[in-house]
Amino acid sequence: MVKYGIYFLVLLWSCLDGITQVCNGSLGDPAVHITFGTGANPGPALTPGVSSYNYSSKDCPGEGEYAIRNLTFLCYSDSWYTVPFDHTPGDGNNGYYMEINGGDNPKYYENTLSGLCPNTTYELSFWIMNLSKPAAACDGNSTEPDIKYTVETAPGNVLATAKTGPVAKKNEATWTQYNLLFKTDASTSVLLSLTNNATGGCGMDFLLDDIMVRPCGPAILAAVALSGLRSTKACEDDTSAIRLNAMTGLGFQVPVYQWQESLNSGASWADIAGATNTDYIRPASSRGTYQYRVLVGEAGNLNTPQCRLGSNTVEIIVDRIPYAQGTNYSYCLGKDVTLFAAGGEKYFWTGPNGFTSNGQSPIIPNIQFSDSGLYKVQVTTSAGCKGEHSTYVAIFSNPVAVVNTDVSMCEGSSTSLLASGGTEYFWTPAKGLSSVTTSNPGVSPADSTVYTVNVKKNGCFDTATVRVNVWKKPVANAGPDRKMKKNQSISLSASAKGTDISYFWTPSLGMNNINVLNPVITASQDVIYTLHVNSNKGCGTSTDDVQVRVYDKINIPNAFSPNGDGINDVWKIEPLDLFGDTETLVFNRYGQVVFRSRGYSKPWDGTRNGHPISAGTYYYTIDMKDGNPLLKGSLFIVR
Repeated sequence: MVKYGIYFLVLLWSCLDGITQVCNGSLGDPAVHITFGTGANPGPALTPGVSSYNYSSKDCPGEGEYAIRNLTFLCYSDSWYTVPFDHTPGDGNNGYYMEINGGDNPKYYENTLSGLCPNTTYELSFWIMNLSKPAAACDGNSTEPDIKYTVETAPGNVLATAKTGPVAKKNEATWTQYNLLFKTDASTSVLLSLTNNATGGCGMDFLLDDIMVRPCGPAILAAVALSGLRSTKACEDDTSAIRLNAMTGLGFQVPVYQWQESLNSGASWADIAGATNTDYIRPASSRGTYQYRVLVGEAGNLNTPQCRLGSNTVEIIVDRIPYAQGTNYSYCLGKDVTLFAAGGEKYFWTGPNGFTSNGQSPIIPNIQFSDSGLYKVQVTTSAGCKGEHSTYVAIFSNPVAVVNTDVSMCEGSSTSLLASGGTEYFWTPAKGLSSVTTSNPGVSPADSTVYTVNVKKNGCFDTATVRVNVWKKPVANAGPDRKMKKNQSISLSASAKGTDISYFWTPSLGMNNINVLNPVITASQDVIYTLHVNSNKGCGTSTDDVQVRVYDKINIPNAFSPNGDGINDVWKIEPLDLFGDTETLVFNRYGQVVFRSRGYSKPWDGTRNGHPISAGTYYYTIDMKDGNPLLKGSLFIVR
């Protein structure tokens, strides 16, 4: 906000040739405003006689020509600026300007400006842009436009005149404003002329836009009374009025006043009925942004827009009463409680035990029962409007989670867990549970598991754990079936699994120890042994059998049929592999060896060097390497 002192400005102006004059008092709304219109390119020609230059519809007018356009683009090898906009505010991208390619003809623009008030001072203004790029146009030596502008009531009766002087080339497309003060005589129209004042040569190319004439007079200052402010704020619940006043400088003989209001940021103004004094008492209103100004004119001229002056704008912002909100989260004893507020720019909290805070979301650490109660927050907007709200903080004791003691169970069975201390429950992990949200879920895990229960009451939490031990059932594995020579010894290869198990063998015939997994067997006949595995936790018994076959001689088949039908496909000599490093030879009828084996770990399949031999009678010898004579015989192969 800008504060103005109380002062008066006396309007001083001169019509000396060559001096640009600006209104030092207050201006009125435009009496004349020439924008050249809007639309698509090219724009229409001006009224005949307004310019001595020839109209061109081309993108780039030639020397001595003008165009009405909203875009200048790549003219003369890009030695002119590209200008995609006019100067008039609010025209968008299709507002026109006058584009002039300066030549020998001196009259750029001449027009009669009508509807003025007699014996009234006006400010003339217009905007010029030098089109020439400094280094590109005319090999860097372009002549700068120099424009003489004159206001007269009739040819030769000059009211005021001035010159722009050379309009300097800039490093970018730049609009420059020029002004002139003049005072009408008894007539209500004047002739405006813009003519060439440059010496000629290459250049003098420029744009013209926004020719405006506004009444000029003594300074009129509007402000909020007493404070002198041009802007102030109020709250929508404030019923008091705001007094505005206006101060007018010397120069009016019989001034009259009219206050106006704008609800659209000055785009339009409306007279306030009855507000015709230097002071205006503005009544209270609903929220919004309101702008005010006062118009001043001589008695009899106030209703003529071309004759009256306007003050500066006074803005009044009526702000809303804040919708204050206050709430809190976490009511648990010993926890940190956060208060929340919204609706404004500033906040002030008060509460039990002298609690205060300027924060929007203050924290009450380690809250105790003595901290419970009503907490109030005052919310203030940027305009100073205030609102209040409150929230009650209730403190609850934390629940104590209680669970049953650790549980043990046999694999495959089930039991129940039991928790207490709250109103809501949540168990993890979920695997093996019948439900995760009840206080007593059924449980049947595959392995020992530690379960955690989260107990909730009044928004407060506690946790506890319980271990479920799973006893694995016994599993017996007596190992592979075995074979042995009569009255020799072998060891069994058994295994057993389970939690806390014991085991034994039956029968005990020929076994050196029935309570080990790898007992030594010395047998004279075939025996089936059973391994018994018992759970010492009461989780059952498991058994498995192993067959021990006892051989006291070699069984040598005299025929086999290696035809791939799965029946008698190999020459199986049992239990030859039990007799150590024996040597087996098979001969054809010519005495050639067709098969040789040491130890006979793999029965013969009737092939020689991987190829099947033909059906017929063959002969064999088996050397037992025990000092006894060779075992001999014939063997018939069937195909």
